[in-house]
Amino acid sequence: MEPSLLDETTNAIRVLTIHGAKGLEFDTVILPDIEFQSSSSRDAIDIFTVDDPPSLVMRDGIETLSGICRFSDNRPLKEIGSLRDKAETRRLFYVAITRAKSQVAIVCNNVDKVTNRGFGRYLCEIFDVNTLQWPDQPGVLTQGLVALEKVAPLQSDCAAHGRLHDPELEAKLASGQIVPCEIPKPEPPSLLPRADVAIARNAIANRGAGILLHRVLERWDGASDVAPLLAKLAVEAAADERAIDLVRRRLRVVSSSAVFRRITNAETIGREMPIAFFDNSGAIVQKRIDRLIREGDADTVIDYKSGEPSESRLVRDREQVGLYCQVIAKMTGRSCSGILWYIDAENDVAVDVK
Repeated sequence: MEPSLLDETTNAIRVLTIHGAKGLEFDTVILPDIEFQSSSSRDAIDIFTVDDPPSLVMRDGIETLSGICRFSDNRPLKEIGSLRDKAETRRLFYVAITRAKSQVAIVCNNVDKVTNRGFGRYLCEIFDVNTLQWPDQPGVLTQGLVALEKVAPLQSDCAAHGRLHDPELEAKLASGQIVPCEIPKPEPPSLLPRADVAIARNAIANRGAGILLHRVLERWDGASDVAPLLAKLAVEAAADERAIDLVRRRLRVVSSSAVFRRITNAETIGREMPIAFFDNSGAIVQKRIDRLIREGDADTVIDYKSGEPSESRLVRDREQVGLYCQVIAKMTGRSCSGILWYIDAENDVAVDVK
């Protein structure tokens, strides 16, 4: 458990890294593996400095020819790196054993193999492990301040098997037949007629072209060359060549329409303008105005739409743009009206909103 989740009075076992245990104390500390591999392994990337000459050494290069042949203070870099690893391991061992108030339990697999790995070398320095008399049989043997315990290995025939709490159910399952797992194959999807596929693909292309067309109409001033703007917006919208060609051909027609000329002849106040206002329930509503123009002393909200303006949709869209106009009028003190422009690859219908 993380130390931050426990206080000093909690009776629980804490599983911590040595770094995480710094500053803490416990009655008993268990080191479950003193045969661990040093964190500064050959494949690890580590950097340290040397003073003579002042240099920065990359740890994963120590095993190379330069690590063996290059020196600092008359020592090969490989030797310096090895001494550095040993010093860091010694510091970790000191931190680990000093967390215990009364006893430290150290777990190892085979003493003969751990004396030069991990913390094993420090056990030799402190206790002279090679001179200790280890128990021949499973049990505990105390020698001074050190207690040596040998644990019998778990035999394969003693391995515990999970059992069900309900013996009757377990017997029934054990005597029953194995039921093969059969996953029903999903039915293949029905294929659309070629004509319907063509219509669907055409609708997708027109939808993409409509989105790109709206972006161009929002930003184009009607006088400059539209090609660079179209190319830039096509990249942003990830439009394909078919959609780009549709927009290019559509612009040739739209650019001469009365609605487009009205918009471009007016003063553009803003494009893609974010606005926020309170609705009738008091909630904050955040929207975006495609384009706001000024004609004389009045402002006009331009809202680009795709598709055909059905009766129900027209009511909804009028209400939306009407709210925009009310907000702009309150902000500026000028009268404000709107234009709903249903414009895409196939449609071109403009509706005034008063």
